Amino acid sequence: MTTLFLVLKIIFVLFYLGILSYMANYFFRKSGWSRFYYLLGVLSVIGIIITGQAFIVRAYNYFSPNEALPLILGISRFLVALFFVIVNILSYYMYIAYFNKKRYQNQQNVVWILSVLSIILVALPQNDYAKDVPGLLLPRLRVIPSVIAGLYVSLVLMIDSYYKTNAHFQHYALCLFLLQLVQIVNSYFLKAKAKTEFIYYALICIIFIAMLTIFYRELYKKNELERF
Repeated sequence: MTTLFLVLKIIFVLFYLGILSYMANYFFRKSGWSRFYYLLGVLSVIGIIITGQAFIVRAYNYFSPNEALPLILGISRFLVALFFVIVNILSYYMYIAYFNKKRYQNQQNVVWILSVLSIILVALPQNDYAKDVPGLLLPRLRVIPSVIAGLYVSLVLMIDSYYKTNAHFQHYALCLFLLQLVQIVNSYFLKAKAKTEFIYYALICIIFIAMLTIFYRELYKKNELERF
């Protein structure tokens, strides 16, 4: 049974990275280098790097455990924590590029203040990323500004896209909201174990690929219509 689960995990990771790589390439190649699709391509590449390394490091840890791995695992967890901040920031600027909106200073200030605070908390050594069972206080505190920023951006996107009757960004905002829920559940309710950590990363990947698929389908339809 353990071998079967391991094989299924490998298939899932390879499928995820393959689909994500294809979409990233498609965004860059077919978008005509519009600013929105360029940012979407950048987000895809960042997702490939950060989520991909998380799975690769854990696979290496499973097959070849050694003394140096706790530090590598710690760096990997740090990058995943940083991933949420990057998604929030890029999502906001994708929204600006998509609707050709002016950059509202107050909105930008809220996003950046919360993001900088998140980065500071994420970077603190007290997070104990390298430990198998890190402390609870700071890991729980560090997600608060990140979650608030994500909820704020998703709310801005949802309200504006609702008035513009844009279903794509409504669905994207919903996925961004779900991503924040995953952060909350992992930080406050899941125990730090290898099994739960894989489930956590798998949920991130599923939601993230759903976010990108929304605009991949839109771009694909546009390109198909232009052909005819």
